[in-house]
Amino acid sequence: MTGKNLVCFEIFELNHGRILSKIRAEGIYVEKAVSKGRSLLVYCRKKQLSNIIALFDRMCYNYKSVEYESSVGRLLRRVKSGGILAAAAVYAALAFYANGLVLDVNVRSETVPRTEVIEVLKNLGVEEGKRLTVSETEMENAIIKNIDGVSFASVKKSGCRLNVTVKESLDGERFFDFDKSVIRASKSAVVTRVIVWSGTAECSVGKAVKEGDVLIGGYYTVGDEKVGTAASGEVYGKCYFTAETFYGPNVKTARRTGRSKKKTFLSFFGKKQASFDPGFESYETVISEKTAGIFLPYKYVTVECFETEYVLPAPDFEVVRER
Repeated sequence: MTGKNLVCFEIFELNHGRILSKIRAEGIYVEKAVSKGRSLLVYCRKKQLSNIIALFDRMCYNYKSVEYESSVGRLLRRVKSGGILAAAAVYAALAFYANGLVLDVNVRSETVPRTEVIEVLKNLGVEEGKRLTVSETEMENAIIKNIDGVSFASVKKSGCRLNVTVKESLDGERFFDFDKSVIRASKSAVVTRVIVWSGTAECSVGKAVKEGDVLIGGYYTVGDEKVGTAASGEVYGKCYFTAETFYGPNVKTARRTGRSKKKTFLSFFGKKQASFDPGFESYETVISEKTAGIFLPYKYVTVECFETEYVLPAPDFEVVRER
């Protein structure tokens, strides 16, 4: 494998022929393929690594990288050209030094940030460029214990690379009810993603489904026949809701617009002060008085008019939702 500079992926799907057809349709050359029952091992050239990963992600395949050619392997090939004995001596020295050395940490997770995983490993003394001093089980337990919501962690050392896979717990409403051999929708939604591990998809992206509709059927099609199996997979969708409320004719409220006009008059011996038209369609009037003096027979009367407008209050959809 190292002589041809290959990479190996393990794909967890049952329809192996369909997977190989998709890979070849993308122009990706397959050096070797090995069927392992519920999974398929595919060996491809390393220069096509980005193309095959993009294909797997686009097809929503559940896969993992099994092997890769490390920098130690490339160095050993160069040393080998100088002689078998020299290569063997260098290999033994490198093997002794590199045993337990971590040069790269590869974190795979859809939701958990890589920085959180790296921080947990760092607290255990696991860092790139340092020798590994803790077991894989210890690292897995530390990740599950120290990162909220994580229910599964897998740590595997491949050469000098540490492969870490982390998965979060699913919320209760994301689980679908099983009806013997099928998976049904728990609520009405528009499908956004379909992942089938076992069985046959009965819905597609963009399709609207109702509560109780079959999403994954418990069968495979072999030729013209259907072979029963347990349905397994995940289907994601977007849910929508509508709400209505009623506002009667007397719910308008007056509020000030911020515009106002003010005038001040003199009032003698308690006579009614003069009034003025502010030019507003609707307004509120505020009157204030100020005495000119104890022995003076007049007052200062200030009339201030504030413009108002009548508006309907904005609907509170949270209240409507609770109804």
